[in-house]
Amino acid sequence: RPARRYPDGKQEDLVADAARGAGVVDHFHAMAYDQGGGHHSSMGFAEKVTAGLVGSTLDTRRSTLGLPFYGRLANSGEWETYEDLLARTDGAVARDGPGDDVAPARAGSTGSWSYNAPATIEAKTKLAKAAGLGGVMIWEAGQDCRLAPVSHRTSA
Repeated sequence: RPARRYPDGKQEDLVADAARGAGVVDHFHAMAYDQGGGHHSSMGFAEKVTAGLVGSTLDTRRSTLGLPFYGRLANSGEWETYEDLLARTDGAVARDGPGDDVAPARAGSTGSWSYNAPATIEAKTKLAKAAGLGGVMIWEAGQDCRLAPVSHRTSA
């Protein structure tokens, strides 16, 4: 069974705790990813987190829904950037359900990678907008697909 990572099912409790001090919370960025289990960032989890935000006393306009630009291997929790995942699979995507995108395992390994394909990112963005949230938060934009290769320079 994969290790559980933050959030560990206590996301709504965190929202409720923050809401008690609503006068001191400037912005609340809800990590709607890294959920334990087969899909680390399912549409269902985003809906649950959004409902928790809307049901709290936080100003929803100061709350954002977190979106991952990476995938996780379901059986180990290992992560891979969206760019690397897309390059490795040549864009192959399957759906295990609405917003539950999966990619095949690397050669020589087992399991599948859960991630958010562009259609899921779009659906979650629309969910945040419809709920009156202030927007979405991306973790982490550097893991998206780049238009040009990145080269790293070191000083001599």
